[in-house]
Amino acid sequence: NGDSLEIFVEDNKIILKKYQPACIFCGNADDIAVFKGRNVCPACAKEMSQKI
Repeated sequence: NGDSLEIFVEDNKIILKKYQPACIFCGNADDIAVFKGRNVCPACAKEMSQKI
């Protein structure tokens, strides 16, 4: 049906997994926004905005 896959190696095994966008900072996959081509969750976006 056209789903994207992630392909990675773990413990000498090749793993194929359905791609699910996740935050580049914490790995959270809920309510992801894309900013300049990067996936960011609301919590990390808020934390970044407070530190900049």
